[in-house]
Amino acid sequence: MLPVWQRTFVVGADVVDNFCQVAQQGAEADQPNDGERQQQHKNSHFGQFAQPITVAEYSCEGAYNGHGCIPVFCYGFSISLKVILTGFNLDATFSSRNGQDGRMRAGYTGRSAGVQSRQTQAQPLTNMMYPILRRIFPAGAAPAQAQRIVILRPCCIGDVVMATAALSALRASFPSAHISFAAGDWSARAIAGHPALDDILDTGTDMPTRSLGGFWRLVRRLRMGRYDLAVSLVRSPVMSLALWLARISLRAGLDSGGRGFGYNLRVAVDPAALEHEAEIYLRVVGAVGGRKAHTYANLPVAESAGASVWERLRAAGIDKAYIVAHPGGGSNPGAQRTAKQYPPAQLAALLDTLVQATDSELILLGGPDDSELVAAVAGHLQASAQQWAGALSFAEIGALAAGARLYIGNDSGLTHLAAASGAKTVMLMLVTDPRRYAPWSPDSLALHKPDSPASAAQEILAWLAS
Repeated sequence: MLPVWQRTFVVGADVVDNFCQVAQQGAEADQPNDGERQQQHKNSHFGQFAQPITVAEYSCEGAYNGHGCIPVFCYGFSISLKVILTGFNLDATFSSRNGQDGRMRAGYTGRSAGVQSRQTQAQPLTNMMYPILRRIFPAGAAPAQAQRIVILRPCCIGDVVMATAALSALRASFPSAHISFAAGDWSARAIAGHPALDDILDTGTDMPTRSLGGFWRLVRRLRMGRYDLAVSLVRSPVMSLALWLARISLRAGLDSGGRGFGYNLRVAVDPAALEHEAEIYLRVVGAVGGRKAHTYANLPVAESAGASVWERLRAAGIDKAYIVAHPGGGSNPGAQRTAKQYPPAQLAALLDTLVQATDSELILLGGPDDSELVAAVAGHLQASAQQWAGALSFAEIGALAAGARLYIGNDSGLTHLAAASGAKTVMLMLVTDPRRYAPWSPDSLALHKPDSPASAAQEILAWLAS
């Protein structure tokens, strides 16, 4: 017979399971149909890069196989506590205050004061659960060898690109393993075709742990993958729970404030420490025995993308050195952070100086929704510029950037992509800390809150000449 505490969890899980099914049925009734979802996704900022997803069937069946009842109860208890006190589940609360995976984001104003107050009151209660849950999920040891590995970093483009350093380190350490990367459909395209990857596990448009349906779909897909090692690069407590429920024997991940209780290889993360995000990812690789020295973010340029870009340059009459600039940034499905964007007039002044000093052509690019912003910058320019907003794929942007004299952009996924593709890259960082989020590249320059276009140009030209 099971011990009393385990029987208590089983009974509680039965109650929670009924609640989950009723709640999910109500949630899916409010979901748009497939046609509406595809149209919404088509209109999103990254619609040209990602394919629409459809609503999958939801079922709680099979959750009690083996030891599944315990995490179901823990997850349900966490949600119930948040619903009662704040009206938000764990991941929604973390994401609304700190970013989609719980990181503290500089310059973020968050929700209303009333909501933040309720969240702050509830936070100590959920934190009290973590020491208990860590006892339920004991720590483990690093694997001698792994045959099937999955890396989890669903969002966002810049984070996924920075995670390629960890991906390459894993491949070097486990050369014969099958490696999958679990990423959202808008960011998975950035790493498609990476030579260190065997396949990509599409986690959908939103963070999969922000809804019950997304949670269970992720668990089922992870189970189907039969992975023996998971490397989680998110700070979500529910993600750690999903990996445990997926029966992955070795689960390495970030443990920030006790939220990594579901991992058995926990890598401590101090939210107050000034450590680069890519270095944190590499520490997780080190925990599983990976070799991490001298590994940078990397996106090898595909030959076909290079040929396509060369043909476009030839058609545009560009036959000399060129500078690429992306005036957008801060856009992901469900999030718009325009505070990251350098003002169009100031960016134009900076670009005019750089174009004249380097005798270069200028190409302005961006996603489909950047057309107006690109036109605004072009309207302030004295120099002529090609406007290629929405015209290129991620692979083509990487190829274009790699061949440029200079790529300059805001703190955005495309700037991280350019740097990882080998471009000489300048990132303008207006709200985020470069010590944490600058491009993880040996040939990049991060300018933190530049004083003026003139001072920024002077620093960039000195860097180019060095």
